[in-house]
Amino acid sequence: MSDPISDRLRALVDSYLGGTITVAELSELEGLLRADAAARAYFARYAQTHTDLALELASRGAAERAVAQIPEPAAERAPHPAQRATSSRSVRLLVAAALLVGMSIGGGVVGLFAAPARPQPPSEPVTRTLALDFREPRPGTLADADGAGTGFTHRLPGTGATLPAPDPNLRLRVGLELTATGSDLNTRFRLEQAEFPGARLSELGFTGAEDFEVVATLADVPAMAFVGQFGVYAGTSGEWAVRGGLVSQREPDSYRQFVVNTRDGRDKDAYFVGIGAPGDDLRMRLSRTGGKFAVAVENRTTGATSTLATRHPEFLDGRPDLVVGVFACDPRGTDHKAVRFAAFSATVWVPAGR
Repeated sequence: MSDPISDRLRALVDSYLGGTITVAELSELEGLLRADAAARAYFARYAQTHTDLALELASRGAAERAVAQIPEPAAERAPHPAQRATSSRSVRLLVAAALLVGMSIGGGVVGLFAAPARPQPPSEPVTRTLALDFREPRPGTLADADGAGTGFTHRLPGTGATLPAPDPNLRLRVGLELTATGSDLNTRFRLEQAEFPGARLSELGFTGAEDFEVVATLADVPAMAFVGQFGVYAGTSGEWAVRGGLVSQREPDSYRQFVVNTRDGRDKDAYFVGIGAPGDDLRMRLSRTGGKFAVAVENRTTGATSTLATRHPEFLDGRPDLVVGVFACDPRGTDHKAVRFAAFSATVWVPAGR
C-alpha cells in the first residue's frame, strides 16, 4: 500500500520545524492540515518526536475541548505496530495540540506559528543602588565628628571596634573627608582603629550569587607616607576581603594602583600598576561580574584608566553577608591625611521577580 503522506507534506513540515518555511509555504501547509486528517496525524506525531512542540505548547484542558470537536483520524484507529503502546486517547490529544497551534476548530485557519517556538530571553535583572553624594546628613547612619549621619550604615566586621562615636576621622565637608589611621588589613595591624565604613549588600537584595559593583569618586588625592592607601573594598571581615585603589610608593608624590585579596589576615595575590599622584581626581570601581572581581581606576586629571584583576577570592563565593565601602589606611605615617570622597555608590543586579 502506498504511503498516504506525500513528499510535499513532509518537506513542508520539515521546513516549518526547521524555521525556514516561507509565507507561501506556510499557507500551503495550513491548507493541507485543514483538509486531511492523516496529514494532521502525521504533523502531530512528527512534531512530538522532533521537538515535543505539541506537548509544550498545548494545555491539557484546551486539548480536551478540542478533541470533542474533531474526527478521530483513521490512522489512530489502526496504528502502526510500533505505536501500539500509545493509546488512541493520547494520540488524539497530540493531534488536538497540533491543531490548537495551527487552526481554529470549526471555523477555519488562524495560522501556524511562523517559526518553531524559541527559548525566551531571560528577563533583565533589576538594578538596586545605594547612592551617596555626601551633600546632606543622613540621620541614623554612622556619625561624623559633628554628629551628622554620613550615609554609611556599617563597618567591615572586625574593624573600627575602638573608634568613638561620633567618629573624629569622618567629616561631611565638600564630600566625605576620611582621615587615614595607622592600620592595615595586612597582618591585622591595629584593626580596631581601621577605617572601613560601608554598607551591607544584603540590604540591596544580595544573596551571595548576584553581580555587583562599588564605585567611589575622589577629589584632590593627598600625599601619604609609603604604603599609605585608600580605595574601595568588599568583604565579610577584616581578615577576609578584597580591596583596591591606590597605594603610596617610596618615590615622593607617587602612587600605584593595586588590587589584593586579604586571606586570613594576610595580603595575597597583589597586583600593582603605576597611575596616580597627589592632587589627582579619581574614580574607582570594584566589581564582580560573572563571579570575577576586578578594580578599575580612572584618573580624571591625566585621562589614564587601568583595570586590574586578581586571583578570584573564592572565600567570598556564596557569602550573603558582604559589606562594601571605602577605606583609608596609613600604617607607617605619622601625619595622617584625609582622603576626600566626593561620591559613593553600591549596585546589585537582582533577578527580575525577586
